[in-house]
Amino acid sequence: MRKVILPVMLILAISIIVEIPCYGDGNPIYGCFNNKKGNLRIVSNPSACKSSETPISWNQIGPQGSPGPQGPDGVPSGFIILGETPIYTSVGALTGEGDQWVSKAQMPAARWAFAAVTVNNRIYVIGGHDSTETPKATTYEYDPAANTWATKANMANARANHAAAVVNNKIYAIGGHNGSTFLGPVEEYDPVTDIWTTKASIPTVRVALAASAVNNKIYAIGGATGTSPHTITFSGLLATNEEYDPTTDTWTAKASIPIARWNFGAVAMNNKIYAMGGQSGPTTFLATNHEYDPETDTWTPKHSMSAAQYNFGAAAVNNKIYVIGGYNGSVLAINQQYDPATDAWATKTSMPTSREALAAAAANGRVYAMGGMFNYRNNEEYYPGFYYYLHKKN
Repeated sequence: MRKVILPVMLILAISIIVEIPCYGDGNPIYGCFNNKKGNLRIVSNPSACKSSETPISWNQIGPQGSPGPQGPDGVPSGFIILGETPIYTSVGALTGEGDQWVSKAQMPAARWAFAAVTVNNRIYVIGGHDSTETPKATTYEYDPAANTWATKANMANARANHAAAVVNNKIYAIGGHNGSTFLGPVEEYDPVTDIWTTKASIPTVRVALAASAVNNKIYAIGGATGTSPHTITFSGLLATNEEYDPTTDTWTAKASIPIARWNFGAVAMNNKIYAMGGQSGPTTFLATNHEYDPETDTWTPKHSMSAAQYNFGAAAVNNKIYVIGGYNGSVLAINQQYDPATDAWATKTSMPTSREALAAAAANGRVYAMGGMFNYRNNEEYYPGFYYYLHKKN
């Protein structure tokens, strides 16, 4: 059994925090705690503890498929739960809880080619096509903690194939079309007042773009344009990158993305934006991954995805980006994880339902994959996993 010595953090004069993993099989877990050093290591049998260590044991808290602290039962004697953090490694022969999907309450109505963003751990599903391919102006709020949906105020415009981003807890719906014309005006939504407000139009009207926010500015990237939403050809694909400042309600042109594309993902992390996948031709599906630095206004190629795909959902949780579902000649359920720190991709557990034209958003350390073409109301939760933070009592 490999030792795992975890760092100690002081929160009070003689208080110690240690991390210990939670497992999903319900069997007892054993550890050896060094009272002097504050180190905890996981063992297969308490008899493995040294004379300088105190044996402790605990059981899984929370049923399989619904991980997380459920109460005091199962907490090692002398410890209390503070919270949770992502799983980064398994311990010995034990398998860490996580990398699993759970079905949640369905959306109030089928949607595809819509936008989903998170504000204060509530997810807002904005616009999109219904099952008859009619653009809608609806706003739905999902509360993951209660697993409930609420209907909110409509936008001024029905909107599909658009993008959305969040700045200062306000949501901005950008681009798209209403079924007959491209939409220029940006719409701002305040979840506190449940009011939509019309803002300055995007300079380059387009559909199937991506948007992400860094340092209170929004970057609208790529997409496609034409004479009407129904006559777009691949010659209308765009590499355009335009910056929106909500404070001044103004737009500024920025460096174009290296490859014109539509129906891709753009996710912000650590003040950089990662633009992944998409489509650049009739049968050209992209696996490319480009990093944009708004401070220097430059693009840098990064490691490509394991599989090319477009029309997927993408979201970030716990410093990892997840690219889920989509299409590359067939409808996909794939779940690809990207770690910007190591510039590496990993294939994770596929979502239960293959879908394209879905959206993804993150809340409370989980990713929610919602909707999809043509008639999906599915809402499936992906949970990467965690360690418990335990506080050693005095």
